[in-house]
Amino acid sequence: MKHLQAVSNGVNGKATDDVTQNGRDVTQNGHVATKNVHDAIKNGHDVTQNGHMKAGSSNSDLPAGVSEMVDECFAPGVKGYFQRTTHLPVLQNTRMTSHKHNNGHHGNGTRAGNGRRKSLDSSAMDEQILRLVQTSWEIVLSFMGNESESLDKGQSTHLFETTIKERRQNFTAKNRSWHKPAHALIQRKSRTNDKRAASMYVTSQPNDDDTLMTLTRNTIANMTVLGKVRFLVMIGLENQNLRDEIYCQIIKQLVCNPTTRSISLGWILLSLVAGCFAPSKQISRFVETFLLEESNPWAEFCREKLRGVSVNGTRQTPPCSLELQAAKSRHRIRLPVICMDQSVRTIWSDSSTTAREMCQAMAAKNRLGDSFGFSLFLALDKKLVTLGNGGFYVMDAISQAEEFSRQNQVDEIWRIYFRREFFSPLDAFGIQDNQMKAWLTYSQICGGVQSEEHTCNTAQDLALLMSHQYCVRHGLLNIDSKRIFAVCQQNLPTSVFKEDRKKWCGMVEATLRALNKTTTGKTNKMGILQQVIKFAAKSFVRNFTKEFILTSFQPLDDDENQPGATNLKLKINHQLLSVMRDEYVINREKVTSHCEQRQIRGIPVANIETVQLIGKNPADHKLKLVMRDGSVYYVTSGQIAEIYEIVERFVDEWKSQTTNESQA
Repeated sequence: MKHLQAVSNGVNGKATDDVTQNGRDVTQNGHVATKNVHDAIKNGHDVTQNGHMKAGSSNSDLPAGVSEMVDECFAPGVKGYFQRTTHLPVLQNTRMTSHKHNNGHHGNGTRAGNGRRKSLDSSAMDEQILRLVQTSWEIVLSFMGNESESLDKGQSTHLFETTIKERRQNFTAKNRSWHKPAHALIQRKSRTNDKRAASMYVTSQPNDDDTLMTLTRNTIANMTVLGKVRFLVMIGLENQNLRDEIYCQIIKQLVCNPTTRSISLGWILLSLVAGCFAPSKQISRFVETFLLEESNPWAEFCREKLRGVSVNGTRQTPPCSLELQAAKSRHRIRLPVICMDQSVRTIWSDSSTTAREMCQAMAAKNRLGDSFGFSLFLALDKKLVTLGNGGFYVMDAISQAEEFSRQNQVDEIWRIYFRREFFSPLDAFGIQDNQMKAWLTYSQICGGVQSEEHTCNTAQDLALLMSHQYCVRHGLLNIDSKRIFAVCQQNLPTSVFKEDRKKWCGMVEATLRALNKTTTGKTNKMGILQQVIKFAAKSFVRNFTKEFILTSFQPLDDDENQPGATNLKLKINHQLLSVMRDEYVINREKVTSHCEQRQIRGIPVANIETVQLIGKNPADHKLKLVMRDGSVYYVTSGQIAEIYEIVERFVDEWKSQTTNESQA
């Protein structure tokens, strides 16, 4: 709210040239300019062809939905059609909300910059809300009046071209590189200063001293088009009571707008807003009616956006450059997703696409059967952050990645990976019923060893892994020293010195000859993949552990009046559920402190008898774990549904495997 208020201070009672620009939310447009082709949108109402509606026109002349909204929701004196000057706020409910926050401020009224708004008596209105309303109105007018923005069709291919080029280099290079998780990386210093965000995900709210010094040097007119969109949407995301106001301001300027280009820009803006948050129940029926009655493709495009955000919930961040580019052509967004065998799959997405939906699409394209155990990861600036396999918006991650790049002057383009995040019990037992799933997991394990994401405990383990990679690629019938050298050169860890590679080649060759003596017939490649996965599930279990933030963890024997332990994390793998607590350790000698995670409870998966999701409403859901010894644990989390899905499958697979072993 603080940085929005800073900008809106420049709008209130000043000329537009004095309007300030927020240095954090205003980003550069990242798409590649193409031909300037204007897709003209006809409004469909006869009155729009004649320019402004006459001031004396009745609400019955307005489109369906708008006339009802004006009668029931608009503030007195506010018209429901295009105007360059109008009383603000548009909605009566916004005024009522402002009354509640009134601190007794009285004034002579305010007027918009450049004479765009009539004076408004603000004696009963909260100054802060009024400034935000005025700022949003100025941005709507500036966006819809932009004469320089190209209304190009189609998505830039730069993202695909660079992705394919990098994959070819990694596939053919002698030393391949795999991105490591953020916790396994040495954080390098920023190009501009010594401070760098610990995570790729940056908050939408800047620090108190961040970027505010530049606010008085810029104007809304000098913002980038994407910057205007991001700023307007941020007002709605941070102020739920102003979301309806933003919707009504845009729709008002669409009705009877005399300029075709302005109408097109207005629909683009409305679609971007609709992809981030929905209107309240008070005006949603009017907005829906308006979109149904409009006879152009933009209305249906906005309805699709609203349906997506209504099902999956409000976004966390403003739109990214890909969404702006896609909105111009009303098309979905093509995203290249990289698999761990360095293949690239194209997935169609939109503003409401979640990580789960993309994982399901990737599972279908790779013929995996299901996506259990796999997740999306976003890589940028040598960091790799998990997006999970749940309800997290993919476009939120891309938007934050673009903002991170802008703040830290990172030229590298973000990448999305499809990786295995944890093993299931059947994976640990070496049981694989899907060859493609085994191949992707095997490729990730081998690449992780090469990049030192995973570390083999002994030299024999590493030599055996190199031998398995040779068998998968060349078989055991012809053991060739040149091929062995090529495999070692490509797949040995990067810390192995060149002078030591000959020794490793000798160890690998000896291992291959030993395997050849014990193997008869053709090499079973699927069996080798299963052996490598089984080995990784045992040796690299820490690298294949998923982490959740818990709201509470409560053993049954706790006092009923105690809410249980809070501020905890749950780490899940196929062996153990670990409840961790962050604790600060103080070094009095060096006068320093650091945070360490301490395990306060370990729950073996094999000891869980039943798992239940209890609670009537999703917001009240709680996970109940009943152990074989009769003890009970209750777990609550914002991601409780995903935790339940994982633990339930773990328990079922452990029980099925135990039953099969007993029968055998």
